[in-house]
Amino acid sequence: MSITVKVVSASWCSQCQPYKKELEKQGIEYINLDADEESNMGLLSKIGVRSLPTTLVYKDDEIASTLVGNKVNELKQTLEEIK
Repeated sequence: MSITVKVVSASWCSQCQPYKKELEKQGIEYINLDADEESNMGLLSKIGVRSLPTTLVYKDDEIASTLVGNKVNELKQTLEEIK
């Protein structure tokens, strides 16, 4: 079983940078998907990202949970439940 966390953020998003810093402080590893990059637009549209930051938790390459906003505690709880 593999668990991957992906965070969709953008340079203009006021909540994104503090959120990512808090994830790092908490030791939560993640892959950043930059909403500013045109190469990510298709994926973001496909999964329905409409607000930032959006955190996607993948379990075995399938989305197990989606969190919208600066929700570090909820992410920690989700990760515990998925394990």
